[in-house]
Amino acid sequence: MDPLVKLFESTGKIKLIKLFLMHPGISFSFEEVSSKTRIPKPSCRKELLKLIASTVILKKETKKVFTKNGKKVTKIEFSFSLNLNSPYKDGLYMIMGDSSSMDVESLPERFKNSGKIDLFVASGFFTGVSDARVDLLFAGKNLKRNNIEKAIAILESEIGKELTYALFETEDFLYRAHMYDKLVRDIVDFRHIKLIDKGILSQVPTMNKR
Repeated sequence: MDPLVKLFESTGKIKLIKLFLMHPGISFSFEEVSSKTRIPKPSCRKELLKLIASTVILKKETKKVFTKNGKKVTKIEFSFSLNLNSPYKDGLYMIMGDSSSMDVESLPERFKNSGKIDLFVASGFFTGVSDARVDLLFAGKNLKRNNIEKAIAILESEIGKELTYALFETEDFLYRAHMYDKLVRDIVDFRHIKLIDKGILSQVPTMNKR
């Protein structure tokens, strides 16, 4: 069992905390929170109430007045955001607010049903580089985009952040690398984690050979 689950009682609560830590200052509707974390609404509501009671999350009520059938109707909407003044915010961020708590080496297992992957590289979020263009890069043959996107969606729900990714056929990737395509070079020439490499990166020319 994940040590964080033991500490925070449930994976749902961890997903919620990560979502808000990754989006300080941003408010989400209840539907957005449930969708982004992939937590069923009953469980999501239960865990949100706990986090609100512990001052980690703020709940805001907004009244909207509109006319329906000639009558004024008041609708109350709720939104949720990270409590920037919570005494626990900094401690929680140190524990789970970055990629250090992510077992990056386990990522290939998540994409084992995604076709023949010749190259799989993690960058951006997984290397602590916030302004990187891509977080995950895949090159292979007959890659299954739908399976990859589903696996990424689950991963996003766990880390609380949307990920950017790039998909290439192996030949196209190598062609772009030899043409010094900026997207490819921005990944291979800077900090990255090689998760799967079936001799592909050794075929990529280095910049000083240009």
